[in-house]
Amino acid sequence: MHFRLTDEIEAMVRAQAEREGRSMNAVINDAVAEYLAYRRHREMVRTEIGCAISEHHSLLNELR
Repeated sequence: MHFRLTDEIEAMVRAQAEREGRSMNAVINDAVAEYLAYRRHREMVRTEIGCAISEHHSLLNELR
């Protein structure tokens, strides 16, 4: 897979990789994995919140 980073992002990745003593590829892989885990978690939380709101709709209305 090939992709292009903006010059600014590439410089930031390079600097981070140098600080950590790792390759740019490793830094990018970790960043993508972290982003995807965050998005999955966010979707799961939103789904659960929606279910809780639906399940407890009448009680929530009483609290208003």
